[in-house]
Amino acid sequence: MVTLESGQEVVKRYTSDSFFIRIVKGYRFQEEFKMLNKELDDNYQVTELGQEKDKLQQELEETRKTADKRQAMLDELAIDVAQEKSRHKEELSDAWLQHEKEVLGVGALREGAVRPARGQEPH
Repeated sequence: MVTLESGQEVVKRYTSDSFFIRIVKGYRFQEEFKMLNKELDDNYQVTELGQEKDKLQQELEETRKTADKRQAMLDELAIDVAQEKSRHKEELSDAWLQHEKEVLGVGALREGAVRPARGQEPH
């Protein structure tokens, strides 16, 4: 794997010679420079992809936290709705029971008003 240090070493070897020798060696170093450039570019892309991956992982974690908070809110809301529904059922049951008592009471009053008292005959 090519690193910045190995790239610097190739450049140092190339620039350490005199101008004329560099021209002559230029053709020989040309392939080495191309390979070095390609490998450095590949390393840059790998680094860039790693940074992008880290960014995406961070965004995913933030999204998960948001989803967890929303789920907790939904769970709390579901509990509140269930409690309210139960309370409403109790109140409805109590109201129905009270209604039944009142109907029976009215019926008893009515029957008592229509029924003759003991020992008396209806006219």
